[in-house]
Amino acid sequence: MFQNQRINMRFRCLSKEELQELDNELIQFLIVNQVYKEDWALMNQESPNKAKELIEMFSDVVLEKVYSKVFFLERQVPKQLCVCSLSDSSGEMITIEAIEEGIDLTKEDVVDECLLISPSKITIYHGKKAFKNTKADEVFLLLNHGFLVSNEERFKNVSQHIIQST
Repeated sequence: MFQNQRINMRFRCLSKEELQELDNELIQFLIVNQVYKEDWALMNQESPNKAKELIEMFSDVVLEKVYSKVFFLERQVPKQLCVCSLSDSSGEMITIEAIEEGIDLTKEDVVDECLLISPSKITIYHGKKAFKNTKADEVFLLLNHGFLVSNEERFKNVSQHIIQST
């Protein structure tokens, strides 16, 4: 049953729109925590902080599931491209940084040109690390640093160029 104690959120609170999309799941979560429809309505009126705590708990449960299913992330800014591949316990990151002025790594053709034709215009960093926390915590941290969910094809495209150039 739901304990009346303040929790520290691991991730973030879901937005109103996200909660609306997950209405059925929220209802199931509340029932598991022995909070039924009438109780929920009353709690929202009389104890909004308790209701907020339940929403925070629900948000953490949902985001843990979502983040644990993310396997690729990327971040692109004009002077830098980072791509990541994530397993359950470790991550691999490739970072490409422009050395020369005027190189915009947000443009795909520029990235390909630098990797294939003009590698002297960029610096490449490649590293792997074991996670100190859970994969979900690492994904959350990276998302908060401007990374977006990516795909395997993107990571492979960049990593193949790195392997060829070494």
